[in-house]
Amino acid sequence: MLTGGVCSGLLFPKITTYLRDNTITIAFFLLALGFTVLNLFPVSLVMTFAAMFCFGLGLNLIMPQSIFNVSNMTQPSNSSMATMFILCIAPGIGTFLSPIIMTNLTYFLAGDSTRFRYQFTGMICLVCAAILFVYNEKTLRARSGRLKLL
Repeated sequence: MLTGGVCSGLLFPKITTYLRDNTITIAFFLLALGFTVLNLFPVSLVMTFAAMFCFGLGLNLIMPQSIFNVSNMTQPSNSSMATMFILCIAPGIGTFLSPIIMTNLTYFLAGDSTRFRYQFTGMICLVCAAILFVYNEKTLRARSGRLKLL
């Protein structure tokens, strides 16, 4: 994960310049890919390292892009408070709620299957990527005046 994080950090300016609002979409896709690889190849060390690399790329694209987006969407006087919420509260809530929600939900759906948990979480990441892609496309079209945004 660290190697993926370093690579995404080095490439982050170029990636965000090219992808703009779709950076988080690609990050969710990378997370979905990582979870799928973990599900499909549970005993392969090489594939586990590949999945961890994808996780590192994805996670280290989401956080800086989120901070960048928040700083652009808030007023300068509120920017530090909004950034603090993103950096402190968002990861903490995810870490706290994941065992409560995901563990219980996946246990209810498929029993005590770790592989199902990986794939279920990967599907959630893929759905998030699809929703963000559609939203970004509608926003882009609305900005160009071809479609009215609701």
